[in-house]
Amino acid sequence: MPRRRTTDTTREPRTRMLGVHLTESEHAIAKALAATTGENLSVLFRTWLREQAKRKGIAA
Repeated sequence: MPRRRTTDTTREPRTRMLGVHLTESEHAIAKALAATTGENLSVLFRTWLREQAKRKGIAA
């Protein structure tokens, strides 16, 4: 099944990626999750980050 392309609709300029270090097993889990959702790892991380900020009351 081909991956679908996703678009980040926030349109905020990108500054630079965080240097997130994962273990091999964490990376495998992230890749498996990305494969099941059809999203790429960056989109998954940004979505998770926004959700965490909302839960903590840091972002709207």
